[in-house]
Amino acid sequence: MSRKETSEADLSRFLAGMTDGIGQTDNEGENVTLYSLGKQVSEETLLNKEPEIKIFTDEAREALEKAGYVVLELTGKTIQDYIDDGKPLFLNPPKYWDTGTVTTPSIFLNYYPGLTTIPSRKSQVAIKIEDFFLSGSDNQPLEKQEKMVDEFSESLKKYIPGVKAIMLTLPDCAALLWTYPKTYPKDAKLFYSLFENGARIRTTTKTEAIDSDFADTNFAEVGYMKDGENYGLDINHFKPSVISDLLLAAPLIVPA
Repeated sequence: MSRKETSEADLSRFLAGMTDGIGQTDNEGENVTLYSLGKQVSEETLLNKEPEIKIFTDEAREALEKAGYVVLELTGKTIQDYIDDGKPLFLNPPKYWDTGTVTTPSIFLNYYPGLTTIPSRKSQVAIKIEDFFLSGSDNQPLEKQEKMVDEFSESLKKYIPGVKAIMLTLPDCAALLWTYPKTYPKDAKLFYSLFENGARIRTTTKTEAIDSDFADTNFAEVGYMKDGENYGLDINHFKPSVISDLLLAAPLIVPA
């Protein structure tokens, strides 16, 4: 279905003007049926539109690209979708820290119930590889990093109206990992190089691990690991007060 979709009012007027040979209604005006190319389509089906992808205005996109940002489209996929697609996933939940074991998606599913079904946003987004991580966001707790991203957002909106900067979520990180290289394959190596020194993205996605010592107090943080020729999502979590020179905020630019 195209983004320029028929409105409910337009559709109702269209159906009301149909002849008996094309469309039928009952005495109450319900159960309208449209016959087109031999297919029977209910009004309910026609009105059951999928949510649209939120997009930048032409002016905002042009300004972002001129400033060195690249625009991607996230489509609401979940981590489970990527697992089902066979994408690599690397994990090291707290109970395995002492062993250093990198665990499997099955352990992730058991240890972090619910995280795999959170969808990414349905929106165009923009990132700037050369300034992917927010300067000065290292060695800061989550609360401070959120404030820094808000301040960056206010500054950006002065130059590019119609956009805002937000902290990344876990599913958005997953979507970036497998969307960016496909969209900009020649820049994929540069994208992955951001994480070669161990840098990790702090997210606003709260984890709800089954371990009571870690439940409801931690937020997911994400890095990317390589297994042969495949890059995978490396997920862990920390308390929001934890600081590190490798735990950084990465602003995601979205339509305001």
